[in-house]
This record gives sequence, structure tokens and C-alpha cells, in this order.
Amino acid sequence: MLFLNALDAECFATDGFKAYHILPPEKHLVGKAHTFTVEGKNSQLRHYLARFHRRTKCYSKAVHMIFDSLTLLAHKINITIIN
Repeated sequence: MLFLNALDAECFATDGFKAYHILPPEKHLVGKAHTFTVEGKNSQLRHYLARFHRRTKCYSKAVHMIFDSLTLLAHKINITIIN
């Protein structure tokens, strides 16, 4: 199973909220120009995958199920783009 360490990220794109002062300044990108793509993808995930809806406090506890759901959605999107 693959887990990514957030501190090993190449960069962090945020809206500039004061709580993000803990991020390394050389890796911190502030502004909407850096976040709109990620927010769009997050919106798409919440739209297509019920396990990512925010209506309840329930969430998927099995990491492999989250991974499998994301893999299936990526496959569906790629097939749609090709056809």
C-alpha cells in the first residue's frame, strides 16, 4: 500500500490562510491561480463518488476501497475523453 508523506511534496498551493504559516516558505504557493485546478478536481470527485460527499461524518475506512474507486473513476474519465 502506498502512503505519501505530505512534507515530501514538491510544493503546497493554498489560499493564504494564516494557519498555513507552518509550511516551508520556499515550497508555499499562495493564490487562486495555483488552487483552482485542484478545487475543480475535488469537486468532480465529490460529484461522482458518494464516498467523498460531505453530507455526513461517515467516510470510507478502507484505504483500498478509496484507491479502487479513484482508479475506476480515472478509467471512466479517460475512456470518455478518448471516445
